[in-house]
Amino acid sequence: MKKILIGLLTVLLLTSCSVGSNFNGEVKLSKDNENLDLWNAQRIDDSITGNIDLLKNKTFSIRFWIKPTTNKAGTVLYTIGDQNNYVQLITSGSNDTPDGTTYSGISLNAKVNGRESWVVAEGNKTLQTGRFNYVVTQFQDGKASIYLNGEKVAEGILPIDYTDNTLTFGRDMLYNTNHEEGYVSELVVSSDLLDESKIKEIYDNNYGNVLLDSITFSNMDDVINAPWLVDTTIDEIPVTWVSDMPDVMSVYAKLNPVKEDTIVTMTATIDYNNIKTSKSFEFTVKTLTDLTKLNRDVEECNSYIQKVIHDGFEIPTTFTNDSNVEWKITSGNATIENNKIIKHSEKEKDNIILEATITNKNESITKTYDLVLLDQVAGYILSYFNGELGEETGKLAYSTDALNWTDLKGGSSIITSSLGNGRIRDPFITRDKEGNFVILATEGFDNPYIYIMNSPDLVNFTSEELVRVAYFDEALQMTGKRAWAPEMMYDMESDQYYIYFSDPGEKDLVGHIYAVNTKDFKEFSYPYSYYNPGYNVIDGTILPLDGKYWMFYKDERKAAQTIFFASTNKLSNGFGLAYDSKFIFDQKYIEGPFVARVEDGYVLYVDYYPKGTFHVAKFTTLGDKTDFVWLDESNYELPNDDVRHGSIIPVTQKELDKIISNYK
Repeated sequence: MKKILIGLLTVLLLTSCSVGSNFNGEVKLSKDNENLDLWNAQRIDDSITGNIDLLKNKTFSIRFWIKPTTNKAGTVLYTIGDQNNYVQLITSGSNDTPDGTTYSGISLNAKVNGRESWVVAEGNKTLQTGRFNYVVTQFQDGKASIYLNGEKVAEGILPIDYTDNTLTFGRDMLYNTNHEEGYVSELVVSSDLLDESKIKEIYDNNYGNVLLDSITFSNMDDVINAPWLVDTTIDEIPVTWVSDMPDVMSVYAKLNPVKEDTIVTMTATIDYNNIKTSKSFEFTVKTLTDLTKLNRDVEECNSYIQKVIHDGFEIPTTFTNDSNVEWKITSGNATIENNKIIKHSEKEKDNIILEATITNKNESITKTYDLVLLDQVAGYILSYFNGELGEETGKLAYSTDALNWTDLKGGSSIITSSLGNGRIRDPFITRDKEGNFVILATEGFDNPYIYIMNSPDLVNFTSEELVRVAYFDEALQMTGKRAWAPEMMYDMESDQYYIYFSDPGEKDLVGHIYAVNTKDFKEFSYPYSYYNPGYNVIDGTILPLDGKYWMFYKDERKAAQTIFFASTNKLSNGFGLAYDSKFIFDQKYIEGPFVARVEDGYVLYVDYYPKGTFHVAKFTTLGDKTDFVWLDESNYELPNDDVRHGSIIPVTQKELDKIISNYK
């Protein structure tokens, strides 16, 4: 049985556009004492700058509402002055130590005649991404105070003296780094100081707007699965939903057929402090015309075809909505025989262009796919880790059936690093879009960095990096201390990699599966929630199957401690369909799932950590009609007695021979 989740997916804003907000004197982008229209906020950009005579005074206030899309430590919200004398408002700070990462909260930093002063909030008092935050900074007679979301979070002595009264918002004008991304509304520079009760009143009066503005959905233009909107809460505040056409789409995730495309308005209402706030969301429920069916099947086709495939790759002939497909290879030395791609090139890797003409009755769409075609699958490489706590390293094993494994290099370390603390955990092997190997791994235990290594053959390693992917972000329920079990999936539609990982929650935080995007492994997006079923989850692994993407994951709740799975039709949508009402295995305390495609279906490994062993299942399909068959331990053999969380990747005969020869 599947559960349809409300989609609170953070949207990445990776580019900037001018908002034309130069200002002079006392500035108001809008009115700061009335109910807000936050949804008409302006994009943060360099052009929000100006020379403000008012700042010559020793008493003034700068206040604004800000909806950031990043909260990297050290990001500057505004700067007043020049390099010699200035004051800056900084989102947060961090200090990486051998014991982990410690954070400071939102801070003011002033430099006067070469001497620096700081006013610093506690580590958890910083901006929340994906929602509006109300920030007030007030200066009076050498003292400064910071208010965040209606609460005074820091105050102290902060001498200020300017020779340059330029105010720059959203960028560190001193070093031209750490551009804040997101939206700003109600930017006010004023000689009036607000008392604490007034600041709290302004925030409380608009708290409903703040919460409702944080809601997003990924499938509003063509609703296939209606979201479950009953019993919704945000920050433990109830949200009441009403459908204007419940016979078409109800708040109970019921969706009925329509005779023509219909827009259904779902209205959310929050009642906070006796102030009711509402926001409406428009969903398009489409009639199942030939074109609608065709467009849906094109998306299904996109998830069937992966960038790197092997000789013998099987291609579908029909899709869920009854569209047919005709395949053609327009470039490359390969043919299609019995719905399989047959490689004829002597090259170990060859590039081909595969063309699909998808037809539903009188409607057709043609798609082309530029693919890397490898030799046939001849075997499998298992990556895993073990070792004493603090001395973990990565190991490799091989198999010809993905069930019976032999250690490589006699079980000695193969995946190691001189970077960071050198502790390799959860090693995951995949391929980049050129077909070369990429290894991702957790750095030790409590670290927000992951290892990324590159190799053409798993023998020679060409590069390795430590990349930070986790940050403290209360809105994302992210501690910023860990980046467990990183894995990666390439998306041809957007030409980027999705790197996803776990950051299990602490105290009141409920950890999700998070993701960052990159096109080149040099620039990485800010992390965002990739899968959030409403409870703590770790150890995600993604499998493309039957025109969808599926994520196996561990449910960390005490009553579960087991593996479930979720699905999505597009990687860019995140995961929202949770199949978590029925146990797939009657054993608790399992984690670290990894999957391999084999000749007759798929194998799933799950780590039964109390006993230090794995359980293995075979299956051919997922969803409501899963067909897991759990194998007896006599049907598979692990490479040794201490195998921990890793991955399986298929390899060609040439690759396998080279790997075995090198690691005898």
